[in-house]
Amino acid sequence: MFAKMIENYHSIIFNSGMFGQHKQKVFNALQRCRTGALGGHIYKCEKCGTTHLLNNSCRNRNCPICQGEKRIKWVNKQCNNLLNIPYFHVVFTVPKVLNELFLQYNWECYNILYLSAWETLKGFFANSNNYGGQGGMICIMHTWGQNLSLHPHLHCIVPGAGIDKDGNFKIIKSKGKFLFNVKSLSRVFRAKFVDKLTKLENENKLKIGSFRRMQMFEKQWIVNIQKPFGMPQIVVEYIGRYTHSIAISERRIKSYDDEKVIFSYKNYKQNGEQQEMQLEPKEFFRRFGMHILPHRFVKIRHFGVLSNFCRKKFVELGQKEVGKFVSQNDDFEPYPEDDDSEFQKKRQLKPCPVCKEFGLKKLFSVSADEI
Repeated sequence: MFAKMIENYHSIIFNSGMFGQHKQKVFNALQRCRTGALGGHIYKCEKCGTTHLLNNSCRNRNCPICQGEKRIKWVNKQCNNLLNIPYFHVVFTVPKVLNELFLQYNWECYNILYLSAWETLKGFFANSNNYGGQGGMICIMHTWGQNLSLHPHLHCIVPGAGIDKDGNFKIIKSKGKFLFNVKSLSRVFRAKFVDKLTKLENENKLKIGSFRRMQMFEKQWIVNIQKPFGMPQIVVEYIGRYTHSIAISERRIKSYDDEKVIFSYKNYKQNGEQQEMQLEPKEFFRRFGMHILPHRFVKIRHFGVLSNFCRKKFVELGQKEVGKFVSQNDDFEPYPEDDDSEFQKKRQLKPCPVCKEFGLKKLFSVSADEI
């Protein structure tokens, strides 16, 4: 559906001057996704023997239909490193008064958001009586609200353990029910964020303005910490919803024509009630375009003991102290990190169009000219 929508609104997206080169490339990739323009592969069903041509996907991270397999792989990779400790879901949010600044200087502001969140947690880990050392987190950028408005915030997985100053594994003493005081976290987070903005302004890399600076201190910034779920894997699977998701999925788009696009959304001001919103096509794609991240921008980041440099040591120490997490859920089966063939074998995402059974075997590739 999304490819057809882009084709239908081609002049709005590519000829109106609304989007720069990078975003136009993204829309071009989405328009070509799973069409003959990208070539394809010939498959044979091992169940009924029929052959099928399946067009290639664009694999763009902004595509609403290309991220499912990547999400499953990411979740399983993280679950392979889980320990028998509580894992917290922490959300860092900035106020709406900064939305215009994020639109003007998105690369700089998004980077500041990551760094401010980590420096805040890093300081609390270092000064805490429970830890007195280094903690860690995995964070994922999420920029949208249900109505496609700009709402930059970070979803973070934070383990309830760390490595103390002597290099020993140390778990929290609060029985996994408490991490840090959210009000204190919020104040420190705001201070660090504003300080980094000020430094960039002093370097003439952005402009805050006195009125916006005053607005930033009028309301309390929000840092939310959710208590750990029953099993660590549930935290990872919940966060996994945000790792490879985009601003809107195809199933939420109800209809579109030359005058309007209608899509469903959850109205959280009315207890998450499902409602429908109607936007002009130009406004719909303007909102969608706000959530296309800058070129080569890293969306999922690892810090502290969960960084690529320290994670192996942290997991090894944790397994000796508390053991590796083993799920009691029969449906949970993590795959080896480096076994793509086994992953493909067990997670066939496409059934045969004729018999509806899984078991398509790839025969050979075809180019766009051959289709």
